[in-house]
Amino acid sequence: MIFVCVQEEKKAHLKGSVTVYMALCLLIMLSLVLTLLEGARVRGAKLDAHLAAQAGADSVFAEYQRELLDIYDIFGLDASYGASNFDICVPADRMEKFITDNLSGQQDAVSLFPQVLSGVEISSYELLTDESGALFYDQTVNYMESSAAAEALTSLLKKASQKSEEYDEEARSASEEAEKARESLNDESSYVSEDESEVTEEEKEAAEAVTDEQKGIIDTVKAMKDKGVLALVGVENVSEKKTDLSEILSHRELQVGDNTGTKNSYSVTKSAFQRALFQAYMSEKLSDYVSDKGNTALDYELEYCFAGCASDRENLAKTVEALLIMREGFNFAYLCTDEEKLNEARIIAIAIAGVLALPSLIAAIQYGIIAAWAFKDSVEDVKTLLSGGKVSLIKNSLSDEDAIKLDYTLYVQLLLALKERNTLVMRTMDMVEQDIRTYDYCSNFMLDHVIGGASWEADFTGGDVFVNVFKDMGAFSSEYTAQGSFYYQ
Repeated sequence: MIFVCVQEEKKAHLKGSVTVYMALCLLIMLSLVLTLLEGARVRGAKLDAHLAAQAGADSVFAEYQRELLDIYDIFGLDASYGASNFDICVPADRMEKFITDNLSGQQDAVSLFPQVLSGVEISSYELLTDESGALFYDQTVNYMESSAAAEALTSLLKKASQKSEEYDEEARSASEEAEKARESLNDESSYVSEDESEVTEEEKEAAEAVTDEQKGIIDTVKAMKDKGVLALVGVENVSEKKTDLSEILSHRELQVGDNTGTKNSYSVTKSAFQRALFQAYMSEKLSDYVSDKGNTALDYELEYCFAGCASDRENLAKTVEALLIMREGFNFAYLCTDEEKLNEARIIAIAIAGVLALPSLIAAIQYGIIAAWAFKDSVEDVKTLLSGGKVSLIKNSLSDEDAIKLDYTLYVQLLLALKERNTLVMRTMDMVEQDIRTYDYCSNFMLDHVIGGASWEADFTGGDVFVNVFKDMGAFSSEYTAQGSFYYQ
């Protein structure tokens, strides 16, 4: 009996030893498994946090300024949300709210990803107006690249520009000759001692048939120039709209973005083709004298982009004056190549010189007459443009099919091509901002408060689950940060 009891006690002892060993092994294995599970869970929690943060950022940037998109096809987040003061904390607070809503329910102890949002920061951001409107410019170019209408316009502008360049030197030298001729007519010290060529008997006979009206062409043109430029081209009904330049975007101190450490996903290009695309965008979105775009702060917005004055009247006057000068140069260059017109001008000059008893002035008077004709033709050309017609860029012997004919808007585009890119972009943004302010609830709108892209950081605190089985599950102990960026394309 004693023996049996000892054996039973021994068996019991051996059985107990195996149980403790296995328990220790199981504990070690369980710890390893739980650690691995916790590592996987933490990775999942970080991914879940990043997705929640990204969804929050997308929700914020989905609150883009509606009028800016609907009217001008430009994406941008108004960080002031209709207020007059810029505060980057406002969109950050909005993002925090969206992320918190996305995380709702995950603080429950049964959740595999118990975590709370510690805070959100917009770490860097870029405004549409930064770097003279770099983001604004690129968005307009991207928009126009997808526009079929822009292709035809830019093609025409390129062709016109090439033709313009061909005649540019000739027109410039011709204009210089015209100016010298005018000076010669008003400065006795510039008279030449003898005429360039002897007057023939035929020319003398022809000069006798010259009418007083023909002789008075130079005085007639002088009288025309004494009129106001708008009256000269027959413009009567002019918009009296004005704007306060001191409050306009290009004249005030602008809010500047904080893009430290942010890589701008856009590359501002200065290629001629993309410059033409931007000008095509201006024609599509902005109004001018012959095209009314509706609810605008100024009626002549393209003219403002050229002249930069406070009122429609001033902008139109300066634009018309520039068009007259352009057309006068081209018309003078053409007349100087027309032998018939040159001979006619010489006959009239001979008649005038005979009356003045100054035969040595025939050449100067001849070019003065050519300049007067060129000016009169330029007045008629601009009248045609302002009435909605088209005028050949270069007048020559080509048929109408070969001649390049442009309307008023395209002529203004040629004037705008003389301006610096940054000037055009800033003045275009002036008009965009002023126009949006005319809409309800947008009176405080400022384009330098509009974010075109930003980088963000969201801090999270998470709880341990699998390695915290002996404590309260979901106790928050780990910290991690989700980062990302968003740029409107």
